[in-house]
Amino acid sequence: MLMAVLVVMARTVGPLIDPAEYEDLDPHASLVMRRASMAMILVGGLGTWITRRAQRPLLLVAGEVPTGSWWSRLSPNEKFAAVAAGAGVVSAIAAVFNGG
Repeated sequence: MLMAVLVVMARTVGPLIDPAEYEDLDPHASLVMRRASMAMILVGGLGTWITRRAQRPLLLVAGEVPTGSWWSRLSPNEKFAAVAAGAGVVSAIAAVFNGG
């Protein structure tokens, strides 16, 4: 669906854009914007996954139903993974903006 929208936009708006207007722009700006967009998509997807994972219902037959924030319901291993994933995302974004 998204690809179809992009194709239609490229065919309708593309001929209206004069390439001569954009010759003075940095040729690497497009690459930086693509990397930044990809980083934002990955961060958003990771955040959504963590939120959905933490908010899933848990069946505890012999215990109490967990309450509290999503952080308090994570196991120690999941907390470690969440912090490591956050550090990885921050370093990936830093690499994108440093041209790495």
